[in-house]
Amino acid sequence: MSIATALCEGMERNELKQKDLARQAGVSQSYISQLCTGKKLPTIPMLNRLGECLHMSVTDFLEDGEEPIILTEDEKRLVKLYRAMDSKGRAVLTGIVNSV
Repeated sequence: MSIATALCEGMERNELKQKDLARQAGVSQSYISQLCTGKKLPTIPMLNRLGECLHMSVTDFLEDGEEPIILTEDEKRLVKLYRAMDSKGRAVLTGIVNSV
């Protein structure tokens, strides 16, 4: 499944129009339209923001046919640590290492 298809299906499930999703995600309706038609690809942070609006995870956008991407527990911890780092590689959230 393409990101565009997953996005459109998520909007349909949540009964959102492009303008509604754009407003919630803080982007233009034109940008959402370009994502829906596959003319643009969102960044991972943007997928995360769109996913929050649509009650979807980033991996929901990246499914390949019937098989979703499955992360191991170690991979999930690595993703949490990566998300908690600033641009210089320092942990931003206090105690993040102990919580993963």
